[in-house]
Amino acid sequence: MEVDEVRKGFNNLQDNKKDLLLYYEAKTRQVSDWLVGMNGRRLYNFLSEREEEYKYAD
Repeated sequence: MEVDEVRKGFNNLQDNKKDLLLYYEAKTRQVSDWLVGMNGRRLYNFLSEREEEYKYAD
């Protein structure tokens, strides 16, 4: 990189409000995906264990 290009970039810095909103959106999606994944895994395990019980109940 040229020194002039770096100076030009620093002279044209923009407010980060738009990027901050994208960060909050991504963080919210990450937490919701984690919660859904945790509960989905528990439900899947519960249902598969229940299915195994019915297989051997006969």
